[in-house]
Amino acid sequence: MEETTVSNSTEAYGATGVVFPRFAGKWVMVTGAGTGFGATLAKRVAAEGGNVIVHYNQSSAGAEATAEAVRAYGREAVVIQGDLRSTADIRRMADDAWSAAGVLDVLVNNVGDIATDQMSWKDIDEDVVDRVLAVDIKGTMFMIHEHGTRMLEVGGGNIVNIASTVVVRGSPRAPQYAAGKYGILGLTKSYAA
Repeated sequence: MEETTVSNSTEAYGATGVVFPRFAGKWVMVTGAGTGFGATLAKRVAAEGGNVIVHYNQSSAGAEATAEAVRAYGREAVVIQGDLRSTADIRRMADDAWSAAGVLDVLVNNVGDIATDQMSWKDIDEDVVDRVLAVDIKGTMFMIHEHGTRMLEVGGGNIVNIASTVVVRGSPRAPQYAAGKYGILGLTKSYAA
């Protein structure tokens, strides 16, 4: 495999600055790419040669910053907003992503709603549970349906679902998040079967 040296890679990719271009010429959609781990994933894809669909729900400024970082690698970036609790938004985002990319090669379901405020399990109410599970389970499931169907129609693709270490260590202040992310494991195994 050909190696590519990335000049600004020492911060994120180690002292050697050598990155393998495994995403060269590919389009990758990363959900929740406006902040945190999603933004880091999007930049890594760009460093490895990929173009990125940068998804966000509320962090418009963060998504634009991520897109600019992707473009700094000489890659294409498209910013798409959408609420993963809404199947209409998921359908629209898929239409927009596939229209921009032509073919989406990889979907990374990264986003997860931990809940605005972590709280004792004794204080969690139905609205908090519904919101978290709607994003983590329902949103991921319908993203898989929308993109997976299209990937099958064009001969394949890859879907990566991000869970969390919380599924093995638990969280007394966010059991709804642990339940949602544990559900991601079940979804992934079910779709892969």
